[in-house]
Amino acid sequence: MLKVIIIPLFIAALSLLVLPYTNYSPGFAVVGCHLTKIGPYAPKDVVYPPGCQNGALPSADRVALLAQIKIFVDQGKIVFAKENDKLGMTNGSGVVKRGDGVDITIDTQVMRSFVTLANKGFTFTVSSMIGSHSKNVSGSGNVSRHWDGHAFDISVINGQDIDTGGAAAKPVTMDFMKYLNSLTGSDLEPKQIICSGNGRVDPEVLALQKGVSSVVAGHENHVHVGY
Repeated sequence: MLKVIIIPLFIAALSLLVLPYTNYSPGFAVVGCHLTKIGPYAPKDVVYPPGCQNGALPSADRVALLAQIKIFVDQGKIVFAKENDKLGMTNGSGVVKRGDGVDITIDTQVMRSFVTLANKGFTFTVSSMIGSHSKNVSGSGNVSRHWDGHAFDISVINGQDIDTGGAAAKPVTMDFMKYLNSLTGSDLEPKQIICSGNGRVDPEVLALQKGVSSVVAGHENHVHVGY
């Protein structure tokens, strides 16, 4: 009888040693700010290391990401304005047909970003991912990050239209961009965060850009996020 009691106690003690940040949540561990399942039990009051200011970031499991994105679309938390973008994100493929007919596999980082933003509490409209986006960046000969599936544009955040919302849309636009900037140093750090303002150029919004040093034409009506 004593042996029967000792063994479970030993296993429980061992779980506390290998799961230092899970607040006694057997079956889960926090690895690099990711909550990783290693057993059959559900997490309880997960506590993340001090460096994980954003909590757990989703893993790079494409199947799991696409399943979660579909749930968010069904719930209305993520809206895809372009039908080809929506199809690729909800049919389990993660592949979107470009305007020239080429099938493009969407960057896993883009999908992780969608899930992260929705988990953070943002609801948003993806005005263009591949969509009908042009090959080149507006006003330049540079190939857009959209063209090969590494970027997306957000036109509406928490019900506020970035273009027509004016002053009412500015706070949520800035909150959205600040959160994206807070991912700096993580493995989900965007290379580009671009938005010139809400319907007009705004220095406060410009100050939150990343990857560019000035106004980018045509970006007063959406937030561009590139990986």
